[in-house]
Amino acid sequence: MSRNRIVSVCGSADPGALNGYLQYRFGRIGHIEMQYPSMQEGSARQFRFYHYGRYRVERLGLIFRRRNFEYTTYSHYEGDEKPEKTLIGLTVSRDDGRTVSDLRCTLPLVDRLSELEDAVPCDRGNALAMKCPE
Repeated sequence: MSRNRIVSVCGSADPGALNGYLQYRFGRIGHIEMQYPSMQEGSARQFRFYHYGRYRVERLGLIFRRRNFEYTTYSHYEGDEKPEKTLIGLTVSRDDGRTVSDLRCTLPLVDRLSELEDAVPCDRGNALAMKCPE
């Protein structure tokens, strides 16, 4: 199912601005199988963001809900593990919390999730959202 698919988060230069936009896309080159949200206006507010960090660990994620599923694109650096590792991927979970899919990205990839931290609302209900502004 996921073989040779591309997960991307696309947006304007300032997705949190009044005229800015943010959109998740999944599919093959030249064929988008799923995009969220369909409308660009106010699209950054349709997502939530988490950022957790401590010495040698950093976890970032962009979350949205569609129908009965929660989608999380994530970038996790686990420097306190041996060997240290970076995990970048997509998790899809049902409303009851069961994971349907956890797809790990392979090369080539560009990880710029950190640039969305100030443009997307913080996910205050997420245990990994330690850096929500007051």
